[in-house]
Amino acid sequence: MKLIEARIDGFGKFRDARFSFKDGLNLIEGPNESGKSTLHAFIEGMFFGLVERRGRRKSYVDLHTDYEPREAERYGGVLIFESDHTRYRVERTFKKQARDPIRLYDDTTGEDLTNTLERDPILKMPDLSKVVGFSYPLYRNTLSIRQLEAKTDKEASEDLSRRLQSLGATRSETFSTARAKEHLNARRREEVGTSRTTTKPLNKAESKREALKKEYQQAKAHHEALLEESGALEDLEEKLEELRKKEQALKDKLEREEAARSRERLRRIERHASEARRACEAVQTHPVDIWDLHTLIESADAYRSLLEEASEGANKISRLTYERHHLEENKPEVKRTMSDAKFEKLQADVRTLDELKAKLPADITDIKKRTTFLWRFLQAISILFVLTLPMPILYIPLIAVPIVFLLVIGTVGVFYRDASSRYEDARRRILRTEEELHKLFSRYDCEDEDAFRAYYREAERMHENHGKKVEIESRIHTIDKQLESLQETFRPLLNRFALPFSEDGLKAANHVHEAILRIEDALEGDSLEALRQAAEAASDADGEAAAQTKKDLEAVQQKRSEIERDLASRRSVLEERKRMHRPLSTIAYELSSTEATLEGLRRKDATLKRAVEYLERATKAIEETFSPTLEASVAEYLKVLTGGVYEEIRITRELGFTAEDPARDRFESARYFSRGTLDQIYLAIRLGTLKALGREEAPLILDDAFVNFDDARLDSALSMFERIAEERQVLLFTCQRREGERLRARDIPHHTLKLEGRRP
Repeated sequence: MKLIEARIDGFGKFRDARFSFKDGLNLIEGPNESGKSTLHAFIEGMFFGLVERRGRRKSYVDLHTDYEPREAERYGGVLIFESDHTRYRVERTFKKQARDPIRLYDDTTGEDLTNTLERDPILKMPDLSKVVGFSYPLYRNTLSIRQLEAKTDKEASEDLSRRLQSLGATRSETFSTARAKEHLNARRREEVGTSRTTTKPLNKAESKREALKKEYQQAKAHHEALLEESGALEDLEEKLEELRKKEQALKDKLEREEAARSRERLRRIERHASEARRACEAVQTHPVDIWDLHTLIESADAYRSLLEEASEGANKISRLTYERHHLEENKPEVKRTMSDAKFEKLQADVRTLDELKAKLPADITDIKKRTTFLWRFLQAISILFVLTLPMPILYIPLIAVPIVFLLVIGTVGVFYRDASSRYEDARRRILRTEEELHKLFSRYDCEDEDAFRAYYREAERMHENHGKKVEIESRIHTIDKQLESLQETFRPLLNRFALPFSEDGLKAANHVHEAILRIEDALEGDSLEALRQAAEAASDADGEAAAQTKKDLEAVQQKRSEIERDLASRRSVLEERKRMHRPLSTIAYELSSTEATLEGLRRKDATLKRAVEYLERATKAIEETFSPTLEASVAEYLKVLTGGVYEEIRITRELGFTAEDPARDRFESARYFSRGTLDQIYLAIRLGTLKALGREEAPLILDDAFVNFDDARLDSALSMFERIAEERQVLLFTCQRREGERLRARDIPHHTLKLEGRRP
């Protein structure tokens, strides 16, 4: 197991911080108040939370308030780690009101693994202990190594001794021998009890057994009385069975005598088949021998869906044939035709003709207007001149008359010259238009406009008839395809009955369908063979015998009804009496189960007693065998840490310790050693404990653990952790530069992560 990355959203002094850890030795250094303890607490909190058990309830630890950000909304973060070759990502919020305080993911696939975690029954939170491979007490007392200055020697020794005793017994720091024995004795009292404890299972089972024995004796006497009544019921049931057999025999006889009806049904079936045959023979192309009733019924089963569609098919053929005939009658005859391109050119020439004709009247009108205007103007001047001649000289000066006349003559000349010019232009345009019209008419071998218009109307009619013919032929082709599809659909049915594909052929098939439906109705669910057999049996039927059989049957049925009513009444009384007591088998089963329960409780009581005895023996044996194993593991680390000064250590039965002082050649207790040496012994005990318990894969976290080590023993410790870092991840927190300088001086591989001091 190793740490990979810590992402802090908000925790203590950190906001949006990220820290990456490498394999081997990681040196996290920084001055006081740079956040080393905060980062250490964040890692611990991400694994185990900031809550603890207090009796039967959970409580937030004091550090929860200390590390809560004062201004940030987020309080938590992400921790990525690897365990058992799987990369995990744990996301946690430390806010008290959070609905999902912790989520666990597979960081490679993104799969949410939270629901796979066990939930702590007290803390009501998912527990990561099984994923990370260690619990919180083991982490605090072995893997998380802090400076032990805050405790007195006696307090540190007692705390470590108490936890190591549980670890030595069961490899679980949460186990306690005393609690185990107390638990077993409590289970014995609760789950078994004694003869004095009336509310416990053992006493309840004994009381139930006695009550069941008494109930069994009473039920047995009642059961014997019921057996006599059951015997009388059996006699009635035998009589009832005899009457039922006689009734069935009379029914069988009556059925045979009434079989005459079957002959009429058979004749009706044959009549329906004959009607269908005649309908088919009227349109068949050749006779087909399928009118055996068996063959006809088999054909109905094989072609039922087509027979059901025959009527609709006949209607479709009739409708399509009528439509085709109507189209053929209305299809125009087209002897000549004109291509679409040629007809479009002709339409364009017609539009050209209209445009030319529109121009010609305008030019002619313009000439007429100007000529008429000049002529009328001259007439007006002449009249005016004539009228002015007889006027007195006093009113019109004589010299003005020639001047006016000359002016009029000049004006007329100007108008005449302009009109002549315009007349010539208009005449030339008219000639050109007439020439173009002549060319247009010649293109279509027409002498004049009337011939050309007649030619266009004929071409238009031909083109329209051709389009109509094409449309009708397309519709006829579609109808032929539909008829071919219908013919292909009904071909198997028509071939089966040798019918032509026509409206009459499908109508004949529909007659067959109707006949088959009537035949099936007449069969009434019986097979044809059964109906024939019944009809043959009907040949010997006797009407008088059938009437007598009916009377006998009614008498038997009446007698049977009387016995059934009597039997039902007696059964009701018997069932009511049976309900007064439970069945003997049920009581016997419960009695047997109660005996088995008693036996199980006695065996459980004996097992719990033996478990307490075995636990006491095992605890004594563990105390005698675990201490030497632990001593060997601790001594191995102690020798390295102290530079060989202290090589032997003894762990007492109470898990205190004494270490050998070579100078005095004797073992001394914790009070004898200096603070630095005591720190080294505690460190050796923790490392030895992990080795003895097989926990050498988890990362070690040391927080200022070497503050009381001198330089020589620090070098020894760093060399030891260099070897340890080859097998497991080590996080070394320090507020001093000494550890980093020593690591660099000794060229020990490590990854350095520097933390800044308090912000100004």
